[in-house]
Amino acid sequence: MSDSIFKAVFSPSLPQGGSLGVFSPSRYAEPAWFEEMKKRVEAEGYKLVVHQQNSLRKGWLAGEDESKAAALMELFLDPKIDAIMCARGGTGALRFLDLL
Repeated sequence: MSDSIFKAVFSPSLPQGGSLGVFSPSRYAEPAWFEEMKKRVEAEGYKLVVHQQNSLRKGWLAGEDESKAAALMELFLDPKIDAIMCARGGTGALRFLDLL
């Protein structure tokens, strides 16, 4: 299918020493989880940037929907962040899609 209208789009590889930005789109994650994650990521030669939104809490969620949307956009717009990773997933992530 060489003349297919569908084309694969691939992002560039994360460079060695690159920065991973992490935020919580759904459930709250305990601070100890980020400490362990940081050790593992840095052992692989990368830098972990934990967005301050991760420390927010509203019930079982990691803050208000507006704070989660703002955190994701800040990470996307930060030129020092090479990739974004979600701390935890779940149905809470669906709550802020219309805010992006």
